[in-house]
Amino acid sequence: MPRRGRPWTAEEKALLGTLSDKDLAAHLGRTVSSVRQHRMRAGIAMDARSYTEEELALLGTDTDPNIAKRIGKTTASVYQMRRSKFIPAFRPAPRRVLEDTVAWARERPRTSEEVAERYGAYGRKRMRAAGATFSRATGVWRLK
Repeated sequence: MPRRGRPWTAEEKALLGTLSDKDLAAHLGRTVSSVRQHRMRAGIAMDARSYTEEELALLGTDTDPNIAKRIGKTTASVYQMRRSKFIPAFRPAPRRVLEDTVAWARERPRTSEEVAERYGAYGRKRMRAAGATFSRATGVWRLK
């Protein structure tokens, strides 16, 4: 099969993986598929711009989009790197229970109806977060 296009120079081959295929193709005046094909044949990863130790240390400390903005990489790249290193996704710490919930529960044992009236559908969750337990025998919430 005859070759089409001009041959690749050593300087062009050295640039493979340093930019995205799309950016490198525009820079070299070649097609994206040509750049991708040569990069893959050379065994160079899609984003050969490796992560520094400082960037790796940031993974999992904030959301992937926030980390990506801070280090200048795509969210997908950050996600894939975090997953490849088995670093769990960032989960913000649960909100602290409002002081008024604890104070209100300390006043006296509260019935489920009082909790539902004051906090609605999230009453049970909020009371449990405050450290209260529910007694089925008496039907009231008490702080531990």
